[in-house]
Amino acid sequence: MNKPNVRRAAALALLWEAGANGASAAEIREQLGKAGMETARTTVQSWLTGWVRDDEGKPTKAVKVGEGSHTRYVHIEHASQTDD
Repeated sequence: MNKPNVRRAAALALLWEAGANGASAAEIREQLGKAGMETARTTVQSWLTGWVRDDEGKPTKAVKVGEGSHTRYVHIEHASQTDD
């Protein structure tokens, strides 16, 4: 049984593994599926959005790069390596 917190932790690990190039919600969802952890894209999107800002509007675990269909997310540890 795949508990949501296991899938969420795996998604964060995949985001970190993506490095400075980051990943989209669809890419993370696809990788989770390949690992046997089927997850809705909207669920992944919700996690990513939550990781971008805390209650005070500060990045917590990720930064958002781009907009619309070109949106990618980069793990906070790799964010300084991106070209915005």
